[in-house]
Amino acid sequence: MTTESIVNINYSLEILAKLSCLPQINRYEYYLSRGENEKAQKIIEETIKSILGTRSFIENFYTKVHMYLNEIRGIDSSKLRDYVSNLKKIVYDAMYTLDNMPWHVGGCHVIKGHTLSLLYTVSNTLDHLERIGFVDGYVSELIQYLEMLKNHLEDLQRSLSSISPRSS
Repeated sequence: MTTESIVNINYSLEILAKLSCLPQINRYEYYLSRGENEKAQKIIEETIKSILGTRSFIENFYTKVHMYLNEIRGIDSSKLRDYVSNLKKIVYDAMYTLDNMPWHVGGCHVIKGHTLSLLYTVSNTLDHLERIGFVDGYVSELIQYLEMLKNHLEDLQRSLSSISPRSS
């Protein structure tokens, strides 16, 4: 490994640690401990490449969440049922997409685990709203969860923007 390669690997490991990509880091360390430096470097490169591939999904999903968050704040109560139905479709699509991401990304807990957790919370709140009716308290709870999801996606976007294709 060259000095430049070591610096890039260290930077990549720092990014992966920030995203809690523990299985990939463990596999990297395992290959290093066995003297398989090329395999170790390849696992980092493949992970970074897969993570870079999720950028557009995260950006598009953030845009949708932001739009729905702005929309619900001034929504007429007669349109809430359609709003909830449309938002549920977007949430389910995002959950499906996250579940089907390559293992390199799926092992990054900040990308998959934390996002799915927030999505399940939003989904449960939407189901609850459908069951009990559109009570103001529950609508404000939905707004709070959407805000948390939006903030998480913003943080994720910042982390992903710090990765350049040359970082591996």
